[in-house]
Amino acid sequence: MLILEVDDWPANTRLYKALDQSGLQIECRPPQKKGKSKDIDEPAPREVDCRLGPVAPSSWTDERGCAAFARSHWANVGLLDQNLAKLALLVPPGGKASADDVQEIIGGWRGKSIFELADAAAAGETSAALTQLDRLLHAGEHPLAVIGSLSWSLRRYAAATRLYQQAERAGRKIPLREALTQAGFRDWPVGSIAAAEKRLQQLGRHRAGNLYRWLLELDLSLKGSHSPDDRARWELEQLLLRLAKAQRRDHAST
Repeated sequence: MLILEVDDWPANTRLYKALDQSGLQIECRPPQKKGKSKDIDEPAPREVDCRLGPVAPSSWTDERGCAAFARSHWANVGLLDQNLAKLALLVPPGGKASADDVQEIIGGWRGKSIFELADAAAAGETSAALTQLDRLLHAGEHPLAVIGSLSWSLRRYAAATRLYQQAERAGRKIPLREALTQAGFRDWPVGSIAAAEKRLQQLGRHRAGNLYRWLLELDLSLKGSHSPDDRARWELEQLLLRLAKAQRRDHAST
């Protein structure tokens, strides 16, 4: 495939006429009025009529998803403009976009997808985890942002495993629920601890015990040899495959 990108492309040249017969030519300019007029047919508005209401700083950095709007998108002017335009379409005219509006319209699904990715990864549901990863990366989420949230969640399983093993070495046996609670898990919504317990059992003591090392290696890789997006994605997928149910080799329950 040969792609030519030019600033000036006169239609009366032989090259233009030749390519017009065998290729696809796309003129990237706003639509003009009919006739000889060069005026734009429907001028695009230069400003988006969207106002943000007062938002407490903590609400932009909580786990509900508002952080997705403020965390990394401020540096991406194009994405910021698109998000403001989306708010302008869905917020009533003359109204202000609240923190809940930002969460629901822009950031909510990202935060939810990252938690679903972490849960699916720990449960060994590789297909679901890869689907969530694909959605996040296609939406513009940076791999380092994904691994940051994913690591926070997976490290808790590693911490619970370490607490359980420390108790074993001290001659005590503590319930997995207690180890998970000490590692930072909360039973909210109700049933979360029980679900986390099943995921930890699925991981097994060997893989859960290696999570700290795997996550550190992944972090160093994404900041070094695998910093390009395609390589970073490959590394993230490798971690998910390591946690897949089919990859389990240890037979002892955690």
